[in-house]
This record gives sequence, structure tokens and C-alpha cells, in this order.
Amino acid sequence: MTKQVQESGKVSWGDAPIREKLQHLPDAPGVYQFRSVVGDILYIGKAKSLRQRVRSYFQPSANHTLRIQIMVSLVHDVTLIITDTEAEALILEEQLIKSHRPRYNVLLKDDKSYPFCKLTVNERYPRLFLVREKHDPKAEYYGPYPSVKDARQVLRVVSRYFPLRTSKMVLDGTKAYRPCLNFQLRRCIAPCRGTVEVSEYQQVVNHVRMFLRGRDKELMGDFETDMQEASERLEFERAAAIRDQIQSLKRVFERQMVLSTKGEDQDVLNLYREGESSVVQVLFIRNGRLLGSDFFYESGSSEASEDNLLGLVLNRLYTGESAHIPREILLPFSYSDQEALVEALNKRAERR
Repeated sequence: MTKQVQESGKVSWGDAPIREKLQHLPDAPGVYQFRSVVGDILYIGKAKSLRQRVRSYFQPSANHTLRIQIMVSLVHDVTLIITDTEAEALILEEQLIKSHRPRYNVLLKDDKSYPFCKLTVNERYPRLFLVREKHDPKAEYYGPYPSVKDARQVLRVVSRYFPLRTSKMVLDGTKAYRPCLNFQLRRCIAPCRGTVEVSEYQQVVNHVRMFLRGRDKELMGDFETDMQEASERLEFERAAAIRDQIQSLKRVFERQMVLSTKGEDQDVLNLYREGESSVVQVLFIRNGRLLGSDFFYESGSSEASEDNLLGLVLNRLYTGESAHIPREILLPFSYSDQEALVEALNKRAERR
């Protein structure tokens, strides 16, 4: 929980000098917002102790960068939000920076949200489609993918090799509909006809799950069993179709780079700086396979520390409500707020 620090119903000391305001700072975790004489937010930060952190900006011995020195000279007021823990302050800081984009904060150039593939397992006949937010706790989400292009490529592969329905119509088993072109192309078994058993369709869903989770050996084993059974029933055309499907999927899996034999979810971050430019690269590894990578470019970062730059990306990736938290996050160096970040991520993971 968070609470606004109040004095006579408002966090303000009128026209009193900022140095006088510093005497009333609480020794508690939270977020501070430095404001100009007209009330504009100049800078947003978080602290384990608001008293110590905010006062540090106004110490004569403070060794600030030129950017921060200019910001401090413009500060007229400070707004505080107290949080119960430093971890809460970390999450709130990211939300406020993203919302207000203060002039003196180092900002990421791109403000993206990553796409996921959503499997509607709560439906009688589940579908798979692209989303940017994870709002449905009853659904299964796969990703995140580095770009919409990557996510759509996955959907195209699923559509080509797994006869999963794509229609948005509600199928509760009480009505039958005329199948669409996908049925004629053998890209859907058309549960809309009302003749497809839930168990038969569920087998397709399970195969899609295996594919999305990178369980290629288990998936190939299932298909080889199906091919053998079809052959024994003298269904040679079906057996040949399954054989072709196996060969095609093997080529798909061969193109995916395997980076971990453990089959775990990992994000690997690295930071590179040259002159005025800074970039953080992130590798998204899911089930031991590389989904892809992304780059975060930072503007106005020449005076910011590497720790600060890495923190911006970590907050952007993992503190949002729809953020995917992998089992392991590998960093290029020890991050100063690592303990608070781990606490925040553990709490978020527990809620899910």
C-alpha cells in the first residue's frame, strides 16, 4: 500500500524555501517528485529512506552530474509518496516515470509492450491469438516475443501444422455451423460443425502446447505413434500426411537455436556504451530456445551510470502488470537495487 504524505490535506509548504521543507522528510521508503516553481515534475526517484535520499541532493559536498545540478537549481517543491517497502517504491517509480516522463530523468527511447500468444484454455474449443496484455488468469500465455512479427510467425506455423480453430464464434456444443475455408484446406478440424468431440480437439491443443513449450521430442513421439496407428489401420493417406507434418516440424525446430539443455526460461541482459550512446540488449530464452532479442536505446544517457541505465531496462521489463517474469535473469554486473527488485518480482510471481 502507498500513502501520500499530507500536511493540511496537501503535500506542500507554500512558498517556503526547499531547504526548510527538507526538515520534515520521513525516514521511510517511497517515491519523491521534484517540482518546478510552476508545479511541473522535473525528476522522479525512489528511495529506501526518503529523508536521506532527498537531502543528499542539496548537500554542498554532493558530487552530482551537470544534468542533476541544473535540475536541483530548478527545484521549488517536492512531493512524497510513502510505500510499505522499497520493492513497492521500485514499481511505483517506474509507473510514475512512464506516465509523466520528467525532463531530467533518463528515458528509454521506445515505450513498447511485448506481444504474447494467448491460448484460451477456458473455452470448450480453445483458440490461439496475439495479445499485448495478460489480463485473463484462466488463459495460457506464451512469450513474450521480441516483436509482433515474431509472434505472428509463430501463429503462422501453428496455423499451418496444427488444425486449431481461428474463428471468434462461441462454440458451446449446442449449435452447428457451416465450416470455413480452413476446413477445406485441412488447417482446422472445424469443431463448429458440432461433430468434433472435445477429447479429439483437446489432443490438438495439447500438441500446440508442446510446440509452444519447445517439447519437440515429446511432440514428435506423439506424431510418430499416430502415424504408426494410422498405418496399421491401413489409413495410408493419413499416415503419409502425418509423416510430412513430422518432417516439416523437424525443420522448424532445427531452425530454433537451443541455448540451454535445462529447458528453462531465461532473460540475458548485456549493456554497451560508446560515447553518447548506450544500448541494453536482452535475449529472450524460453524452454531453452532463443525466441529472439531486443534492444533498448537510451537518450541523454552520457552522464548516467551503467547501474542507472540497467535499472531503467529492468524496471521496464519486469515491473509492469503484464510483465513476464522468467525463472532466471542474467545480468552483466551486480545491480545496486537487485535485492528490492528480487523482492518485488517474488511478490508478483506469488500473486500469479
